[in-house]
Amino acid sequence: MSMYILTFNKNDNNAQIMTKLGLRDSVLTLTLIPTVIIGLLLGGYFTINRYIELDEILYQQGTTISEPLAIALEQPLLEKIKNYLTVLFVIHITNTHQRLNQLLFLMITTNLL
Repeated sequence: MSMYILTFNKNDNNAQIMTKLGLRDSVLTLTLIPTVIIGLLLGGYFTINRYIELDEILYQQGTTISEPLAIALEQPLLEKIKNYLTVLFVIHITNTHQRLNQLLFLMITTNLL
């Protein structure tokens, strides 16, 4: 089996000359081209698949954060209790256990809870 490749002659831009490839070049061409194509297709598939998965995870995390916060803020918003809203906002922003314990202690001692 012999393969031919089209090349352009440097002297005449319009003339096409068929060049015969050797066995080694033929095998390399026949193995590398499908390998590169399959690699690109699989890489694209897994990249898109991971992107969609990360988008779903981000949506779930947002829902996990927003639903309890909405439940906690419903009553203070309806009754317009600004002190409680401020405390919840600070707790949400700091998001550390030490600061959370201090704020809960402050809320209990000032009868905000």
